[in-house]
Amino acid sequence: MNVKYPISNSNNLNLLFGFGALLDIGYWILDIKSWVFSIYFLALLFVLAPSVGAIDMSSSSYRIIFGTLNSGGSRTTSSGYKLDISLGQVAAAQFNSSGYVVKAGFQYARTLTPFSFTLSDTSLDLGTLLPNTFSTQQLSVTVNHRGVGYEIATIADTRLKQLFGSDEIPDTSCNGGPDTCTETSAALWNSTGTYGFGYNASGDDVSSDFTSSSYFRPFPTKTDAEPAATFMSSNATAIARSATVTVKANIQAIQTAGNYQTVLSFIAIPKY
Repeated sequence: MNVKYPISNSNNLNLLFGFGALLDIGYWILDIKSWVFSIYFLALLFVLAPSVGAIDMSSSSYRIIFGTLNSGGSRTTSSGYKLDISLGQVAAAQFNSSGYVVKAGFQYARTLTPFSFTLSDTSLDLGTLLPNTFSTQQLSVTVNHRGVGYEIATIADTRLKQLFGSDEIPDTSCNGGPDTCTETSAALWNSTGTYGFGYNASGDDVSSDFTSSSYFRPFPTKTDAEPAATFMSSNATAIARSATVTVKANIQAIQTAGNYQTVLSFIAIPKY
């Protein structure tokens, strides 16, 4: 009895140790399978990965390891179009918010060509005005702009006003009746029996209501709190666009004698 129990106990211990050994071996087998699966999966990835091509930019004296194409462009033309092409820009777009507009990109940079606006004269003398006789003077307006258009407007400080007095030559209403003009709509003025002061515009990009050299408008005036009137405009690039402005006056026989004057303002507004 005393001998059998140790043997039995010893056998039990052996079985327990053996079972533990089997458990350990089982874990190792699982780990080996995981490694085999990982190696197989990586090998599959390498086999299935597409080929990648690149330019090796090098010579006997240099090597460019990371090369990028950052900029480029050209102009293509035909009989029917002109197209400017640019590439490699970062965030090329128009960004708007209340208070500002940002136009980023090479194509917008082309519009930075200076906007220019010139008048051929800064003083016009209508001479001695005679009743029922038209008196005219002209000036030319020229604009250059590489943006997306422009507007030119005009306004007078006052009507033609007596230099040392308060009398005025009124704004023209053109021929009157069906041919009545306003500050924004020209009408026919060829009758010497109608009086006043006004202007005509002819040439590039002038307002369509100036249908001929006989169609006039009165000038809006600052003293009457009237807005400046646009008479020349475009939504395209302007290269040496020019118009002729003709000012005209006609007085009645009862017009007070004296020297009359006003200041005309021409306002050029570029579009981008």
